[in-house]
Amino acid sequence: MGLYGGFSSGLLGIGGGVVMVPLLNLLLKFPIHKAIGTSTAFIVFASIGGIITYIFTGINATGLPPYSLGYVNLLQFLVLAATSIPMALLGVKAAHRIPGKKLKYIFAALLVYIALKMMGVFQWLNLPF
Repeated sequence: MGLYGGFSSGLLGIGGGVVMVPLLNLLLKFPIHKAIGTSTAFIVFASIGGIITYIFTGINATGLPPYSLGYVNLLQFLVLAATSIPMALLGVKAAHRIPGKKLKYIFAALLVYIALKMMGVFQWLNLPF
């Protein structure tokens, strides 16, 4: 299932969680809260693999900004980590306050929004989001 989810998300150009959460919830019968948490935990491992790859493939690249290690800019990495970690904790608290059924509807609405955005519907209608 991980291979299918990873291949599909890569082919579609979207985050793996968008594919994996429904697979975990519908096929493996994970409760929605556990599916989101499990998907998020695996994103950490995928990100570490991506970071290592970007470091090694860009280690001899020229013209990179200061404080870069390969293609990874350490300043941007720190700013992203410093903002993402507290917001993730806030998201976890918010998600645990929402009942499972309502969380499924919110996730489904998010998927519909992402699909419409990727199809260019909002741009076609000249909407700002």
